[in-house]
Amino acid sequence: MKASPVRPVLFGAAAGLLATFVLMLVCAVLVHQGTLGEELIPTISLACLAAGCMLASFLAARRLPDGRLAIAVAGGPVVFLILLAVCALALSQPVRFGRTAVSLLCAVAASVLGTAVGIYMRTKNKHSHLKK
Repeated sequence: MKASPVRPVLFGAAAGLLATFVLMLVCAVLVHQGTLGEELIPTISLACLAAGCMLASFLAARRLPDGRLAIAVAGGPVVFLILLAVCALALSQPVRFGRTAVSLLCAVAASVLGTAVGIYMRTKNKHSHLKK
């Protein structure tokens, strides 16, 4: 019986959410201090989302068994959906279609990149003993 792929994906999503929140907090402090301009807030939020999604998929790819690595891409969209739900439901923020679509595309692209790096790191570590 194979292990469920849900646990590694949720672990990666939790780590990605935490990273996204920490990055957004640091950037909010920098904006408040005047180090970063307020006009950069949309770009900064996309960068924080991309970093969190990339980390989520990277960690999921590192923890999943070999046959289920394609599922690791789901780590990033899980982070995106949680953030969307928090903004829409808990904070009562309006959901704009264009901004949401750009954020989703950014999350998916970062997830694919994070999964690719995770797979590369797995294969690099597996075959490192052959280089000696």
